[in-house]
Amino acid sequence: MSQHTQPKLALDTMRAACSGHLEPIPELCKQFNKETRDGTKMGVYTQLLDDVVAAINGVQQDKGIESLFSLGEVGSGTVLGFNDYSLVSFAVIR
Repeated sequence: MSQHTQPKLALDTMRAACSGHLEPIPELCKQFNKETRDGTKMGVYTQLLDDVVAAINGVQQDKGIESLFSLGEVGSGTVLGFNDYSLVSFAVIR
């Protein structure tokens, strides 16, 4: 796994996992759609995203505290929440 501070590594990992698959795997899509009722019950995945946002915010807060003890401009102090991010794409890897 890669951290949110390493987006290239995350994309490289996803690319490697999907290598050789030009199209979605129908059986896995069918399973996913059944589990999520065609995407209407995404609670498990929403919670995973919420956990990621909380982890990102934790790192941002730590960096904000560190910046208090260093020279230079201090950040805005704005803590972002779940609704401040946009999900552009996702891949379910099993």
